[in-house]
Amino acid sequence: MKHPFSTRLAAVQHYLSGKATLRETARQFSVGKSPLTRWIRAFRRQGEAGLEHHLSRTYTPEFRLCVV
Repeated sequence: MKHPFSTRLAAVQHYLSGKATLRETARQFSVGKSPLTRWIRAFRRQGEAGLEHHLSRTYTPEFRLCVV
């Protein structure tokens, strides 16, 4: 299940503010502890940009051959 950017940001900020433990924050925002932990790590490394969705890219066989 994907969560909107606003939910991810709010959950991370809530946890980092020290208002609640990881478990309490996960429960409050209805997310698992693992995704929340990944969001926190991404936020610490890249700021808000780390919480944005990234698109998977598929490349055509022709493009792949050109790159190699």
